[in-house]
Amino acid sequence: MTIDRRRITFRHTAAASHSASAGRSTRTCDEYVAKYTRCAEAREDPTQREQFRESLRWTVQSRRDNLAQTGKPNDVIGLCKGASDAIKQAASSMVCTW
Repeated sequence: MTIDRRRITFRHTAAASHSASAGRSTRTCDEYVAKYTRCAEAREDPTQREQFRESLRWTVQSRRDNLAQTGKPNDVIGLCKGASDAIKQAASSMVCTW
């Protein structure tokens, strides 16, 4: 995960693993991160933008930790897909498209 305040990515977390499912977990989580980042950046209030970013940082770190502890990329795929599906439901109320 890059710690850059403008860009957070899951991409580097599965780099050590060469399995196909690790690559899928990376893509699935990166898609979630990209969409969530667009929603965060759509926030007009700088405090809200930073809250969205901080929430995303914690989420990405949690997924990285899960992958490191379990070594099960399919679990991470499920977590990222579940998070994406959940926020998709709320996206319209957050004035962003998913």
